[in-house]
Amino acid sequence: MRKATDDVTDLKGDQTLQVFDGRVFKSGVNWSVNAKATTFKEKNATGATREIQGAKIILKNTQAKTTDTNQSSSLSNQKDVEILADDKNTSTTTLFGNENGKQVKGWSDLFWDPEHVSLDIPQNQAKLGTFESVVTWTLVDQAFK
Repeated sequence: MRKATDDVTDLKGDQTLQVFDGRVFKSGVNWSVNAKATTFKEKNATGATREIQGAKIILKNTQAKTTDTNQSSSLSNQKDVEILADDKNTSTTTLFGNENGKQVKGWSDLFWDPEHVSLDIPQNQAKLGTFESVVTWTLVDQAFK
């Protein structure tokens, strides 16, 4: 739900990640959504960069739902998702998807309350400043891998 202004800080309600699978395959096509984040960095006026190493973005109590009413569908998700913000990290975090050859057709949503998003910063890494990280969400389709 949006309030009257277009300011993105003026939003209310859950944050949602949505996937639509309208393919005609009957079964056996797995998909998932993965995420990874860059290291939190700050550039100052002189161009010097400071980093926060080992930070994690944590989404608590995520929930998944689908419009697929087929009883053989299987949408899975992690309840608590940790996304490591590290440029050197080559692995991704799987948030939700279908697996084991069970089809999930139509719209599938992963949603969470933005009030339950936290940032975990390791000991001796907290710094004053404005640090940024880019989260990349990737839809992985096993049929085309």
